[in-house]
Amino acid sequence: MFNNIDKDAFIYALVAFVGFIGGILGIGSGNTKLKGSGWSRFISGTVATLSSMLVCLTVYEIVFFMFHSSGLGIALGGWGAWLGAEWAKKKMDKFLDKKIESISEKRDDEFEDDERREYEEVIHRQN
Repeated sequence: MFNNIDKDAFIYALVAFVGFIGGILGIGSGNTKLKGSGWSRFISGTVATLSSMLVCLTVYEIVFFMFHSSGLGIALGGWGAWLGAEWAKKKMDKFLDKKIESISEKRDDEFEDDERREYEEVIHRQN
């Protein structure tokens, strides 16, 4: 029935539609706070919806890459769109902070005591 290009176009259109609906529902449920009034509120809602659509696409691509399942990717993408881009940003910031902290702890453990003192002396001299 569909060739590959039509099937891919249909799936991406479905992801966009699910992201759009998820973004609208996220605004309605209070997951996304709109700022301003009048036109600024409309623009804020448009940006929030487009951001949710991007989250939906990103989640879809990650899930599809890991599990090779379009249905699961679309479902989890809709969930991500409903939660909103602000939620995704907070989670990503938290994840990256933990990764950076663990890397810096590993580097601290690599120093010998003498090397650590020399390093700290150089840093203090520079300041």
